[in-house]
Amino acid sequence: KYDELIKYIRENNGDCNPGVKTACGPWLNLQRLAHREYKFHLERHRRKYPHHRELLAEEMPRRKRSTDPKEEGMYHAITNERIHKLNAIDGFQWDLAPQWTPFEQRLGEYKQYCEEQGHGFIPQHYEKNPQLGKWVSKMRYEHSLLNKGEKSQMTSERIRILESVGFEFSNQRRSIAKETPGEENDDCSGSIAKEIPEEENDDCPG
Repeated sequence: KYDELIKYIRENNGDCNPGVKTACGPWLNLQRLAHREYKFHLERHRRKYPHHRELLAEEMPRRKRSTDPKEEGMYHAITNERIHKLNAIDGFQWDLAPQWTPFEQRLGEYKQYCEEQGHGFIPQHYEKNPQLGKWVSKMRYEHSLLNKGEKSQMTSERIRILESVGFEFSNQRRSIAKETPGEENDDCSGSIAKEIPEEENDDCPG
């Protein structure tokens, strides 16, 4: 498939993004997905074992099912050799949608807000960082769907990560409204599903 990708690039004036209907397009999409998984688990490994050497992609734990919350590790396979080969292609990019914000980045922004404000009750229409406000509301909304037994993007792994930073899954803004003047109490409402755009779908592997 790698050779087919190189052939496609040569025949299409350096285009590194073959469509899904091409011979190598679906394969390349899987490589990007596996690479995203690898970076996610590599960062987790760094935090858990700060003095341990970085694991190669092929050394990462694997799992048999993509959606089983009891399993940890990578579902899609990739090797460091394959990563290096793709990196060597002129113009190749792993991420095709720079506007998509990784879950970890929003989580870091949430932690920073908590450190600065002393709480995690971020309003949905947070003027300083509107996307963070929407992300927090979406996490709460997906969590509420999961609790109701409805289809949700929230996973046990994501809940564990959010709980580890003290994420506030419920809206208790009224109890601290006097402490944070100037912020509108509009965290989560019955119409939250309508206010969250599709582009906020920032799925996390696992």
